[in-house]
Formats: sequence, structure tokens, C-alpha cells
Amino acid sequence: MSAQIKSTPASTSSSATNSTEVSPAFYRFEDPIINGQLTPLTSVDTTPVNEKEDSDKLVQFKDVHAAGGQMQEGIDVDVPPTELEILQARVKESCEGRTQKVEAWGHRGASATCPENTMASFRATCEAGAQGIETDIHITKDDVLVMFHDPELGGKTTGTGKIHETPWNGVLEHIRTLEQPAQPLPRFSEVLALLMEPANIHVKLNIDCKVENLPDKLFPMIKEEMFKYEHWETLLAPRIILGIWHPKFILAAKRHLPFIPLYAICMSVATVRSFFFQHCVGFSIAFPALYSADGKRFRDEARAAGKKITVFTVNDRSEMLECIRWGVRAVITDEPSKMVSLQEQIQQDPTTLLTPYFQRVLMPWTSPRYYAYKYNAEADIEMEYLEREGGKFYVVQDVINI
Repeated sequence: MSAQIKSTPASTSSSATNSTEVSPAFYRFEDPIINGQLTPLTSVDTTPVNEKEDSDKLVQFKDVHAAGGQMQEGIDVDVPPTELEILQARVKESCEGRTQKVEAWGHRGASATCPENTMASFRATCEAGAQGIETDIHITKDDVLVMFHDPELGGKTTGTGKIHETPWNGVLEHIRTLEQPAQPLPRFSEVLALLMEPANIHVKLNIDCKVENLPDKLFPMIKEEMFKYEHWETLLAPRIILGIWHPKFILAAKRHLPFIPLYAICMSVATVRSFFFQHCVGFSIAFPALYSADGKRFRDEARAAGKKITVFTVNDRSEMLECIRWGVRAVITDEPSKMVSLQEQIQQDPTTLLTPYFQRVLMPWTSPRYYAYKYNAEADIEMEYLEREGGKFYVVQDVINI
């Protein structure tokens, strides 16, 4: 049987005229017809239909009334598209992936409302209903893993100096954030304990491995903390993600943590293609780089290769909607509660994904943030910093056995 609906414009009535042509949409056997009408769907399945695999589960309609309001195999009927069907078709066409799976990850926790990279921020992310936490990691002088973004303490805390030159015991344990309410620096062990609480057993942890770290020292320390938990291999490891900025981390990750997904973090898709594409299962990319024409090509390449994409740092609702339409794995945001609220709204009303055409056309011109010269310049600055701190980038040869 054919799998495709050939919808035709609704007939003209005395009260309204509908001459809109609707692109073909797919309906499965389990979509019931009641009194000659498709029942409203509670959510939109944007999974591309494999016509060969699903051919035995799909039916083509040509006149619902000829079928007597019942789904009958082998009968082709033309259904005048209802407003609901038109909207469903538009939602399906506007999406590249499965919108239901786009997750909300808190960037340094709920950093818009709490001091970033603190237990208060991480807990607020979980309480907001987010599916993941993104945070940064450093090693102290006395070999304690702490969550902090910058390599130096000045400007954001009551302390000074470099983290790797400062001990936890007696010094860092007493330091507090300048942002109020003042919070202590969290240790990696505390974050894992939060993840292992029954209420948070679904929450993922995306660890941004800062370039200042020594890979062959960092990864064994992460593994040691994970191994302290019973059933870590099923309850914890599947929820951990290693995010890396520099190729120097690739081989060390394969040696010490081969069971943990490796994501490259980049400001530029060109950097991913050159140094990370074959070695990483996913990529965390700045939104502007993915919003360009080359970004669209990269999204297609990643999808074809079975790679995942997360997007940072997305706080604008329009950008969140765009990411959901792309079907990325997760949106990394300072406002996880906003993303969670949007997820719930889309679940209730999938047409939330529909944005007026002119708004989507004009959006790339609404901010210098989206201009190529702007985000390419930022990517160049980032690359200079990474090579200054971690050494020149190089291509890692494909190694099967480390």
C-alpha cells in the first residue's frame, strides 16, 4: 500500500473558502478516525517516516466518507485538510528532528538566577525540571576536583590566584562567590552526590574540561570519583558527558574513560570538521555558528553521521524555538526554567513551533551576534587562547586500541 496522503484543498462553502494546498503528511493505522474525522493529536511526532519499513502500517485516503468513517485497508480517499491537519503538516515541515527529545541543560546551572557553578545553581536546575547540568572543572593544588569556570579566582570570588596553584584544604574551602547569596565552590564529589539523589536520577552532567587541565591527570580523577558509587556503570556513567576544547584530550579520554561520551566544544563548525568530527560522538556548538548556511550543512552532516549536537548559550526564546526545530539533543541555557516551560508549552500545543515566515527571515539580521564576521572573530580569539594554554591544535590519528 502507498504510505502517503494526497490532501486536496477543502471545497468552497457559503461561509468560507479554503484553497490552501497542503504538503503530503503521514498518518498511521493507530491514528483513529471517528465520525469521519481524524482525532486531534496530543503531540507531534517529527520522526521521518521510513516508507519501506512502515508500508504495511500506512494507508492512503481519498474520501473519508466513502470509507464510512472507518479505516479500511485498500481504500484510497482524498481528505479535505482540516485546520488541525494543515498546522500539523506545517509543524512537521518546519522541524529537522524529533522535537520531543530536545532537552534543557542549565549552563553552569541556573546561572541567571543563582551564582554560577554552585550547588545552589545546580539544585535549582534540577528543581526547574531540566534534564541536564553543564559545568566546568579544574584541579586544585592538593588534587581536589572543583567546579569553576575561570582558571583564576579573582573577579568572581573572595579569593585570588590560580586554582591549580591553590589548595582546597584551608584555602579554597573557605572562599565564597562575590555574587549574592554568597556560595562556596562545589567539589565534583558533591555534584555526583546530587545526581545520585532519587529525584535527580535522570539528570545528565556535561563536564566542560577546561584546557588548563592535564588530561592524563584529570580523567583518572573523574573515574575514581565515579567508581565510589555502587552500580556506577548503569546509574551514573550513562549520564556523564565529557566536553573538550582541545585535541590533546582525545587520546586520554579514550584511555581512561572510553565508556563516557566525548563531545567537542567549539565556536566554529570548521574547527569541528578539522579536528574532532571522527573522534567525538557529539558536538557542543555556539548558536550563531549553527545559524548560518554552513551551520545548516554541518547539522545535516552530523545527523547523517549519527552525531549529536548541543547548542550554547541560548537564552532567547526565538533561538530556543529554532534549536527545537533543528532537533538538537539539548539547549544549554542560563535559564533552564524558561526552556522547560517552552517544552511544556510545545507538548500542549505543537503549533508553538510555528513562527511567522517574515520573522524567521528577518531574525538573522536582527543582531550582530548572527553576523559571520562577529562569530568568526570570536572563534579566532578563542582558538588563540586555547593554543596558548594547551598547545597548537593537531589532527589525532584514528587509533583503534589505545
